[in-house]
Order: sequence, then C-alpha cells, then structure tokens
Amino acid sequence: MNTNQAPVLSEHRATLRKGLTASPTTQGSRDTVYTNVRDFTDIKIVWRSSYQPSRLPPRHPYIESVRLGVVSATVTAVVYRAETSIYAIRTSASCSAAGSRDNPATDLVTCDFTFPINYNSWTPANGDELKYDVTSVSGGSMKLFDRDNTNRFITRYYAGRRTSGYSTFTFDFNDPYHCVDVTSGCRSTMLHAGDDVTSEVWLVSVYVF
Repeated sequence: MNTNQAPVLSEHRATLRKGLTASPTTQGSRDTVYTNVRDFTDIKIVWRSSYQPSRLPPRHPYIESVRLGVVSATVTAVVYRAETSIYAIRTSASCSAAGSRDNPATDLVTCDFTFPINYNSWTPANGDELKYDVTSVSGGSMKLFDRDNTNRFITRYYAGRRTSGYSTFTFDFNDPYHCVDVTSGCRSTMLHAGDDVTSEVWLVSVYVF
C-alpha cells in the first residue's frame, strides 16, 4: 500500500561548537554559512518533523486499525575537502523518536544529535565544505481482521514518502580584500584616498563690511 503524503520538515539547524562558543547556525536554509572556526569540537544537529495524514481510507468493518506517522528519521554529516577527498563525520544515525512501521510517531518528532570531530582524520582547510542531511519518512500499517482465522489479524504496511533537508558550512580562512578597480589591483583597506593635498593648514578669515 502507498501513501502519497510526505512528512513536514518544520525545522532543521546545525551549529559548530567549541565549549560555550558556537559558529553561526544554519537555520534550515540551503545557502551556505561561511566560518573561520578552526578547532571546534563537535557539530550539533537538530530537526523536527511531523506527519498528519488526510484522506484516510473508510473504516470498513474488516479494518481493525490504521496507524500512520513518522516511521524513520536519519542524519548524515560529511566533509567535502577542497582537494576532492571526503571525510564522513557520521555516515548515518537514526532517531529513535521517529518510531517504526508498527508504531509510527503521530506527534511532532524532535531529533537531536551531537557528533564529535576527529582531528586525526580531518583538519579544516580553506575551501572545505561540511554538509549535513536530514530525512524523515512517513509510513505505518493497517490491521485487518482475518476472516479465515478467528481472533487473528493481517497486517499491511504502507510505503511512505521521504522529506529531506540540508545545509552547508564553508570554511574560509583567507583575509578579506577589496577590488574597487581591478586594473589597479586589490588592497586590504576598504578606502584609500591617496596622499594629502596640503602639508600645512592655513586659516583665512574674511570680514565683509
């Protein structure tokens, strides 16, 4: 059986942390967040999803129960290095709050993971991208009375839909520079007015009678 409705991913965010210090947080946007944090200790990822089905099948006498909700929620965190190699912080982690096909989560599902960073495997370099992906899957089951066997049920499972989201941190350790006129080269200061026109200051007063 199929359900055409996907879960609603109401929020997802991630924060790079070092003790009480945190980097700018991605707030569910696919736009990258630039950071120059070199020695953060972990990445904290939070996402919330829910599934409220509509257009449920009619409750025929042979249907004992129908249960639909969020049956799976997972997260991955991967670094795409500037030199094209990949470091997987976490290939996949499952959120227990999401329930299962036999016992789907019918309320808001909040998932919260913190992954430590192994500096023996990766040191942030300029141009590296840290991307996390979160997913939630709908599904559930229907229990039918088995007419051939009294007091027994037949369970049919729904094939649900998937909702996903991601955000990216890009590491940028280059100092800022400004190119107002490309032909004259770039400079580290935002404004350069050149040399002073005068070397001495004269004050002239004019009286009009």
